[in-house]
Amino acid sequence: MRRLKDILKKAEVEEVVIPEKSDFDIQFEEIMPTPKTVKQLYNEGLPAHLKKHVDADGNKVKGKWVKGKWVPIKGKSKDKDVTPKGYGPDESVEHEVEEESLNEDVLATLQKIAKEHQAQKVKFDNKKTMTVDAQTANAIVRAYEKLNDANKAKLPGLLNKSPEHFMKVVDLAYGGKS
Repeated sequence: MRRLKDILKKAEVEEVVIPEKSDFDIQFEEIMPTPKTVKQLYNEGLPAHLKKHVDADGNKVKGKWVKGKWVPIKGKSKDKDVTPKGYGPDESVEHEVEEESLNEDVLATLQKIAKEHQAQKVKFDNKKTMTVDAQTANAIVRAYEKLNDANKAKLPGLLNKSPEHFMKVVDLAYGGKS
C-alpha cells in the first residue's frame, strides 16, 4: 500500500481511494471461512461421535468399546505390531549386521558395498564413521585392483586411518592428482 501511494505521489495524484474489501472478498469469506485448528474446533464443540476420540489438544485418545460405549484407556497404551511374520524390517538382525560391518576393514567394507550396490557406513581407526555410496566404493575397488603389489599393501592402511585420508584416495580413484 505504501509503495502504491509513493508511486502515485510521484505521478502527482492528490488523493487515492483504496477500498478496504471488495464485494468479491466479502462473498469469498462467506463461502470459504478461515481454516480452524483442531483445538478451535474442539472448543467450539466437536460432534459427540468424534469428541470421544480426540482430547483437548487434538491428540488421538486410545480406548476401546465396552458394551456399546467408548471407554478411554488411562495411561500409556502399548501398540501391538500386527505385521505378518516375514514382512517388514527385523530390527535385531539389522543392528547386528550394521555393528558387524562397522568392525570390518574399510577396504573389505568397500568391496561389500560395491558387490551389493548398497550404501553403508564405514568406521575408521580414529573412531569416526562415514556413509559411502556404491559408486564411490566401486571406483576405489577398481582402482585398488589396478595397483601394483607394493601399493596394494599400502592402500588398506591409508583407507583405515581417517575420513580425510579416505577422501584423498577417492580423489585418486576418480582420476585426481593428490
